[in-house]
Amino acid sequence: PEPMLVYFLVLMLLAGARNYAILVSTSKGYSNYRHMADLLALNSILSGNGFAPRDIVAVFAEDSVRNPRNPHGEQIVFHGSQRTEYTRLEPSRMDANYVM
Repeated sequence: PEPMLVYFLVLMLLAGARNYAILVSTSKGYSNYRHMADLLALNSILSGNGFAPRDIVAVFAEDSVRNPRNPHGEQIVFHGSQRTEYTRLEPSRMDANYVM
């Protein structure tokens, strides 16, 4: 095929491509609260910047924010005194074909 046609087709494919985010936290227990707090903060940032929930894959071992020892309840504290509202995430259950 013509090189210009190939470039055009690639450009059209890229223009229609969606972005995906994969957030991972393998930590367990309340002592690793900050790892889950960071994951939730990143999820909030991505959602606020146009990512649809279906395009954010969250993989985590345990939601330590919901631990009974958490004194902040429904708020997530990260980076000292910065807070954000808690949004409960369900671990993503999808196969590779969904993303492809």
